[in-house]
Amino acid sequence: MDKIQVGTFFQDTQSRLKIRLANSPRGLVRDIIHKDLHRPGLALAGFLELFTYDRIQILGNTEIRYLRSLSDFARKESLEKVFRFQIPCLIVTNSNEMPPELPAMADVAGVSIFSTPHSTTELTHLLSDYLDHKFAPSQIVHSSLVDVYGTGLLFTGRSGIGKSEIALDLVERGHRLVSDDVVTLTRTADNVLIGHGSELLKHFMEIRGVGIIDIGRMFGVRAIRQQKRVETEVELVDWSDEQNYE
Repeated sequence: MDKIQVGTFFQDTQSRLKIRLANSPRGLVRDIIHKDLHRPGLALAGFLELFTYDRIQILGNTEIRYLRSLSDFARKESLEKVFRFQIPCLIVTNSNEMPPELPAMADVAGVSIFSTPHSTTELTHLLSDYLDHKFAPSQIVHSSLVDVYGTGLLFTGRSGIGKSEIALDLVERGHRLVSDDVVTLTRTADNVLIGHGSELLKHFMEIRGVGIIDIGRMFGVRAIRQQKRVETEVELVDWSDEQNYE
């Protein structure tokens, strides 16, 4: 993904991050285009030259206490300068009580404000995991992915060469299916490839001459898993008498 709508972010993380919307929903249509986070302490103090406004803004104890220390006029002036920028959204941590002007001014600017009981450190950790996953490069490949003795084996090759049949044979021998036919590969930090299936196909397999098989129902939950790190690619090729095979 190159962007995430704020509304999608709220829906995805509402339970895990324990966030609640503190103003009107009009700002949920804005887009998040960066996985990095920002604390706008200097921006609130008036230094806007290096303000990375196009990221999720985190207001922790320091930012909230600073705003409370200002007079009503100075606080409003500080927030007006910040809301001139196209901020994706704001998150207030530690269930801090917001300055009374903040939700109303955010509504005028079309910016969503969320509140969470998590500390700034906890929120940053959880939110970074979510954004890293969402913004990680990904690709869909026609293959089968099986967890064999803890190793993720990705079977590739032309259509009809036998990828699904091999995957089924491995499942029958006690190994675990991650996905058949369609595998989404996501490159996370340190160039690690994580493979998972689609929500639509789940753990179904189509075997030629047999039909569609529900692996979870046939072999039980121990025969399937949701995702697995890909460590080995096994490319299936057509046999050729002219080729030397090791």
